Amino acid sequence: MVEHLTRVIVGRDAPRAGDLVRALASLGFAIREEPRRIVADSSTVEAREAKARLRSLGFGDRDYQLLVEFVRRWGVM
Repeated sequence: MVEHLTRVIVGRDAPRAGDLVRALASLGFAIREEPRRIVADSSTVEAREAKARLRSLGFGDRDYQLLVEFVRRWGVM
């Protein structure tokens, strides 16, 4: 079985960082704040779904970083 982690990284000083974080939280992402960035993680929301939702809200690709990690039973891919 393959599991995944979708991670969205937003620069703390991004123009619409607050709106972006609220949108991710409404999708079910867990939000944590770091000194220079805000990180949102989800193991239930797929990357395509997150990107489509953010685009529908007017966010562009340059507003955030989207990362996906796949984990198999025997380790990280």
